[in-house]
Amino acid sequence: MQIRPQPLSDRAQYFLDGATDAEEMLGAAATWLALYGDRHFIETTVDNLPVQSPWRARHAVALHLQREAFRDAMSASESYRNAFLSSASLSGRRVLGSAAEFYASWFYEDSVWGGCGRPFNRVARHSRRWGFKDPTPSPKAARRLRSRSAIRRYILEQHETIDARRLTMADLAAGPIMMDERAARLLSREWESAVRVWRIAETARERIEQAHAAERRRRGWGTATTVPHDKRKPLLRAARTAGHIVGDEAVREFVAGRPVVLTGDRFLFRVERSGSIARSGHGALSISLVDATTHARLAGLCLYFDGTPALDQLAALGLHLAAGEEADLVDAGNLYGIEPAGAAHPALGAKVQVGEERRRRFFDFADVNNPQAAMRMLAAQYALDLFPVYQDVLADMTVGRRKKELLACGMTPQEIVRAA
Repeated sequence: MQIRPQPLSDRAQYFLDGATDAEEMLGAAATWLALYGDRHFIETTVDNLPVQSPWRARHAVALHLQREAFRDAMSASESYRNAFLSSASLSGRRVLGSAAEFYASWFYEDSVWGGCGRPFNRVARHSRRWGFKDPTPSPKAARRLRSRSAIRRYILEQHETIDARRLTMADLAAGPIMMDERAARLLSREWESAVRVWRIAETARERIEQAHAAERRRRGWGTATTVPHDKRKPLLRAARTAGHIVGDEAVREFVAGRPVVLTGDRFLFRVERSGSIARSGHGALSISLVDATTHARLAGLCLYFDGTPALDQLAALGLHLAAGEEADLVDAGNLYGIEPAGAAHPALGAKVQVGEERRRRFFDFADVNNPQAAMRMLAAQYALDLFPVYQDVLADMTVGRRKKELLACGMTPQEIVRAA
């Protein structure tokens, strides 16, 4: 089949993307419409939707477009039909996967700490547990949470969401269900190649302008950053001073924006400017500590210079190192971007540990939020343990007697969660 040469209008594509994200339409149907659907039909259908449309009207339009995608796909050649059905089956399993996580989270929340009251409860809502900071569910709630019939009743209570998912899966449940990984990749490759072509066409003008800008830059047509006239003489004096300390070659490399390596007792200091050569103060230099033996980066070093130009900071750094004050520099600065080799380095280990202690003391609120953190961990573990049960119940309610065919194809539950 031939891919439509022009993409859909922004409004139509936005509608398809939104319907897929809200699970009002299977992702495979949206992809098929974007690639092969009748552009006039899709855009007319979407444009006729009122701007302030109620949810049900929007959902009805999404289902109408999905049925059109299924009809088109069933009349295509066998390879494309198989590709669509395989991709649709995978989309259906992803809908089940995201719904299983959704219902498991809400059921646990409603059963253990009281639904919408969760932000106001520091501990579980059970009266016998108030004040003990024990977020585990009571025995009665625990039995209910693991009861298949209770899970089914809870999902049925959410009638609007389960009805919407049942309608979304109706086209898949009514037709053939299959999962061929190679066939599913076909639709994916078609979509990726089409998006690439459309993006190239849309950005052609921008790329031409970028090429012209690059040509102007190569010829030096006034695109370089200029230093204000009143700062030129001070910069020249600073460059001469720094040249006497770290060497003229190092100053030339620094001004050109290339890194300069200064040698210390235990480390190499890799220094480069962060912005314009005329920049002053904090952040004008980017300093990295490098192992003198292996030449591996250990960490970034932040040194505070108040209102000092970049070249003067380079000269000051060279003076400190020449005076053997490397340890004082490392102690005075803050480490960031610490590599594993830096954390294990004997000369940095103590400073890394102090920084970690300080971070925990000022930024970790575990002592305050322990109950909530424990609740979140228990809820996540519950969703992981009961995922197959929720998935099976949802498949039974949305796909019906064909659920075994859908659940037998495709990926494992954990893979579906990651893909969704």
